[in-house]
Amino acid sequence: RASAVADHLAKVGGAEAASKGTVFDANTYRQRVSDKLLMAQLGRRALRNSAVTVDYTTADTRTAAQARVEELSRAGSKRARQLIDADVRAGKDAVIGKRIVAADDPIFATTPAFGVAEGTVVAFQLTDTTPWLIMVIKNRTDRGVQPSDHAPVPDQIAPAVFEAIGLRQLALVGEEVGVRLTPRYGIWDPMSVQAVANENETSGFLAPLRPAPRA
Repeated sequence: RASAVADHLAKVGGAEAASKGTVFDANTYRQRVSDKLLMAQLGRRALRNSAVTVDYTTADTRTAAQARVEELSRAGSKRARQLIDADVRAGKDAVIGKRIVAADDPIFATTPAFGVAEGTVVAFQLTDTTPWLIMVIKNRTDRGVQPSDHAPVPDQIAPAVFEAIGLRQLALVGEEVGVRLTPRYGIWDPMSVQAVANENETSGFLAPLRPAPRA
């Protein structure tokens, strides 16, 4: 890792020169480079090995997306699938049992769908102008994934994409170890994997599927 950091710094004229005009000094710039390289390494590994299977539907507004996440979360796994299947049968933009292989769609692998645990309902937008995706993460696979023949060659993927994929993996780790944000910095947004001012600034919603109610 040290040699990779040194190689990168050499390309940009050294940490002192590269940090000028930024919020970083030479030491923190060097650490930032190290962090980004580690994230990219995580991203490369995840791209080779990751896939998710989801049921999904859509919503037109942030408010509707939040309400749908809450509804599906309360419903539990079996009922949530029935609700989404009703959307499929009604001709809405919805799908049951879609498998997404990270290597086949590296850009989608940067989304929250690849950064939450199985049994999670998550809502997000791909861009500011697209409908909201509401997904139930049915299954996550981290080994033995075979990409299609049409998967892009890793060397043709931008480093920033690998970093973004790696950041999604860190979101999972943060949840597992219980990382919490000091309130003085706002609230933690697991969707964008950063601090935001308040709940209205989050980039999406997530909730666990609750156990099915007893008969």
